[in-house]
Amino acid sequence: MSQIYKVFFKNISFEIKPFSKIDSKLSCILFFESLSEFISAIYIVLKTNDSCQKRLILKSDNVQNDWQHLLYNLRQFEFIVAAGGIVENSLKQRLFIFRNGFWDLPKGKVEENERLSIAAKREIAEECGLSEIRFGSFISKTYHMYYENGDVKLKETHWFLFYSNQLENLKPQLEEGITHLKWVSSKDLEDVLSNSFFSIQELVKTYLSSNSV
Repeated sequence: MSQIYKVFFKNISFEIKPFSKIDSKLSCILFFESLSEFISAIYIVLKTNDSCQKRLILKSDNVQNDWQHLLYNLRQFEFIVAAGGIVENSLKQRLFIFRNGFWDLPKGKVEENERLSIAAKREIAEECGLSEIRFGSFISKTYHMYYENGDVKLKETHWFLFYSNQLENLKPQLEEGITHLKWVSSKDLEDVLSNSFFSIQELVKTYLSSNSV
């Protein structure tokens, strides 16, 4: 699937878009035409720990090149690699976890020398109690930044599609703050995503768009 050229921080997204795909009618947006000014604005948001909902968008003539420069600059912060998955059953329901007040998807930190897809499968098994999981395909990567113990961290999460028809004997990993598991149908997806993180909303939207073709 296509790369998601966005980095998320709380209610804020840092985005890189081609000039031809800019929608000027969108609200709560700050546009930038200079990569250096765009990065400086991001640093200000991180330094002030801003939480106001907004989008910072770089209008780019070379999205891939500017994206690589952005990631290079943000790698000055502690960099964490994680893996997770969207799990589907035969009814086209997707498995969501409820963690710390939000609906989320199972994911976790990749261990040393661990393959990304194996890490994703392991995290799903640990967080959801799934014993029957079949690998599907790679979906995409997402990036989000957050504060932990006073330090800013950048997390790169690799997402994969898995399949499972295990509808019973699911077990949330309580020690990881997961209190509930739910198979979500397409008709209920919007309600669940309305109480989810922006990065998860973007991932699911990208995945569904790709699979509707």
